[in-house]
Amino acid sequence: MRDPAKPAEVPHPAASARPSPASPPPPSSSGGEIVELHGRLVSGDPAALAEVHERYAPYLLAVAMRVTRDAHATRDVLQEVLVAFWQHPLRFDPCRGELRTWLAVLTHRRAVDWVRRETARRPTERVALALVERAAEAPADSELLARENTAAVRAAVAALPPQQREVVQLAYYTRLT
Repeated sequence: MRDPAKPAEVPHPAASARPSPASPPPPSSSGGEIVELHGRLVSGDPAALAEVHERYAPYLLAVAMRVTRDAHATRDVLQEVLVAFWQHPLRFDPCRGELRTWLAVLTHRRAVDWVRRETARRPTERVALALVERAAEAPADSELLARENTAAVRAAVAALPPQQREVVQLAYYTRLT
């Protein structure tokens, strides 16, 4: 039994927090390592890109997954980011910040772009699917319906006063306007 004079122990919030499913960020590299790695990328060394992938891919995948919530999109986003970095390595300036941070910002932006594209595309898909469903529900005997409609129109025209009937017949049946 708990002593009423003693306050109840409250666990530290960090102790009860669930661990994040995202990968922890990779350890920071020294500035000299990043400058050397960046120089190798600028010179077109494919091993440097492989090293960037090895170091940062788990972290970047976690960033993209938090935004897209789609495993395929996450891999596509990572590929787009790394290809863009490979094609334009001079866009990163190692003197201005961490490579990890710069890549994470690129990844986040590409992931947001993916979400926006998907959001814009989905209503169009829904409309197309609804149209296909309606077309599938169309009666099989449309010729019978056409005959019924024709008979209904002729009966309505016949019920018109003579002057109105003549105007309708001249306009629609003999195409005189």
